[in-house]
Amino acid sequence: MRDFVQIQLEDISAVSRVECATFSQAWSSSYFRTALAAPSVLCVGSLEDGELGAYALGFVDERCFHLSSIAVAPRLRRRGFGESLLRHVLNQAVERGCASARLEVRAGNERALSLYSKVGFVSHRRLVDHYDNPREDGLELMLSLE
Repeated sequence: MRDFVQIQLEDISAVSRVECATFSQAWSSSYFRTALAAPSVLCVGSLEDGELGAYALGFVDERCFHLSSIAVAPRLRRRGFGESLLRHVLNQAVERGCASARLEVRAGNERALSLYSKVGFVSHRRLVDHYDNPREDGLELMLSLE
């Protein structure tokens, strides 16, 4: 069983470390401060030896949960952190009344696509030239939570 925590403002530097180690276009600390202030935010972290090793950030929009980002520190990848965190945050979305979830992912991100498929997400539509650095199509994935 993983230890999950609700991300707070004092966790932003730890979230930023995981973010920067994961993405070529990392979100800034100020983005996370703004996101955490939103009443619709759902931001959960996973701890390993008392240290933040992964986080998931999303927003509840009526009855749909939009997963904006999920990241696992490189030293913890391929050990089930992403899957357990994703399942946990989706359960929290259900508790908040969500009937579905959606996300966008790079079309070439095989590891992420494998994880999302394992949890039950299905491709909804292709997003042409959705990402920069490098330029790449995205996929919008959907999941029924009912």
